[in-house]
Amino acid sequence: MLKAKVDDQETVQLIEGAAAGMVATINKHGPEAVQDWEVDELLDWTTSLNFDEYVLMVVQIYFYHKQTCTANDQVQVIPEKNSTQHS
Repeated sequence: MLKAKVDDQETVQLIEGAAAGMVATINKHGPEAVQDWEVDELLDWTTSLNFDEYVLMVVQIYFYHKQTCTANDQVQVIPEKNSTQHS
């Protein structure tokens, strides 16, 4: 059985519920039903995504963490061009 790797009980319940639902759907309707559902969810998400709001949110998160972290805590968010190293 799949097991969530988080401590938050609400998140664990959401993950376990989604996994159980997928397994039940596969058992009842076959794997194509889950694949169709995944495509539908992805299409819904991409068509409802407001790119400007998304970029603003990412920038706000980046600057918030940049201001609240010490130099040792900061993570390179945007890799340098032609860089092959991973943080």
